Amino acid sequence: MDDEVLGIAYLVLENDSVSGVPGVAVHHAYQEVSAGFEVVESGELVELYDGAPEWNARVLLLMMLAATASEYSPDVSGVIRDGLVSAHLDVRRVAVIASMYMPWDPLRESVKSIARSDSDEQLRDLAEMALTNFH
Repeated sequence: MDDEVLGIAYLVLENDSVSGVPGVAVHHAYQEVSAGFEVVESGELVELYDGAPEWNARVLLLMMLAATASEYSPDVSGVIRDGLVSAHLDVRRVAVIASMYMPWDPLRESVKSIARSDSDEQLRDLAEMALTNFH
């Protein structure tokens, strides 16, 4: 998938509980893909984010996490919440975008806070738009 919003290309393999594809077929596809490409799972991205002191590395990792989201994960949700309160505008912006991919309840209040009071008007507008994805 060439994701123009995130600015990255990626492939998503969903397990049988999400896609309805038998687990054996998903496992086989995973083996084929991992033989030719570097495979990074969300747990590894969370660890990399926690160890990344630079804002630009965190931006990239948040984009990658947004691409991996399917089922709720407390660890991924924690990383997105951390990004939503970052001192760096670009990290907050990508975290808001990530919340659009993962409109999970634990993120709602942090996104609302940005929509109400962030210092950047464009980010406030983006957060307001993100809130429409929450149920």
